[in-house]
Amino acid sequence: RKVGTMKTAHIEKSAQCIKAISHPFRLTVLALLAEGEMNVQELTKALGTSQSNLSQHLSQMRSRGLVTTRREGNMIYYTITNPKMLKLMALMKEVFCEE
Repeated sequence: RKVGTMKTAHIEKSAQCIKAISHPFRLTVLALLAEGEMNVQELTKALGTSQSNLSQHLSQMRSRGLVTTRREGNMIYYTITNPKMLKLMALMKEVFCEE
């Protein structure tokens, strides 16, 4: 079913994505990952948080398809799944951060 120009399923997926990034902590994680791949230890240090807190947020982001992982030895690296997310981040910066 379509609503306007979007299918209902796409609206639902978009809403879930926006819900995931609406938390300031998760948006900060995405802003860091927009600069490039980072491992859990790097993210923990950059965010000044515990690994368990970070892991909970990363898990939510991963389940919604926002980030993906790669393992190298005992290190887990995170990246933004869809490069178009970088465009969304840039647009949000343009809309909300212009002075």
